[in-house]
Amino acid sequence: MFKEPQPRSSRLANGMQVLSVPMPHLHTLSVGVYVKTGSRYEVARDNGLSHFVEHMLFRGTENHPSSLAINLAFEALGSGLHAETARDYSLYQVSVEPDALGACLALLAEVLSRPRFDDLELERRLILEESTEDYDEAGKEINGYDLVRSLMFGSDPLAQRIMGPTANLERFDVQDLRRHFQSFYGASNLVCCAAGP
Repeated sequence: MFKEPQPRSSRLANGMQVLSVPMPHLHTLSVGVYVKTGSRYEVARDNGLSHFVEHMLFRGTENHPSSLAINLAFEALGSGLHAETARDYSLYQVSVEPDALGACLALLAEVLSRPRFDDLELERRLILEESTEDYDEAGKEINGYDLVRSLMFGSDPLAQRIMGPTANLERFDVQDLRRHFQSFYGASNLVCCAAGP
């Protein structure tokens, strides 16, 4: 008979909340780290920084100084690092064999605590290209979700686009990224979730 998993919650000395969900019937382990940052927590001038920072964390760390190095490190564990930015959170997620949990957590900790913020202009071009998906050939916004949110929420931060306006994307510099990272990526603003055997 299937037994409902019982989540466990604890808080580390540094303030990070940890949730674990024992699921002994599974063969892989999923780890997700949620960061309480997204367009909802941005002032208009910073709108888009949460998404930009998420992209920049893939650009390397002290020990893995390039996007290739960081991707190869995750692939060596049998997974890739997946990330997304929403209005209420940013998420970094990996699925690995249970034996790789320690190495997985160490690598995630490195990505979330020691980014290099290199290759800014390359990543800026990628984000600007990604943002064009929300506009038609005439430059008119066509993203229905963003249009509805702007009508519903008006001047509230919930109306802001996750990627932010083009003017912000073209203006952000490394100091902006570091400021946003230091404001939101502290341990007490993170929730680490693990589910698996």
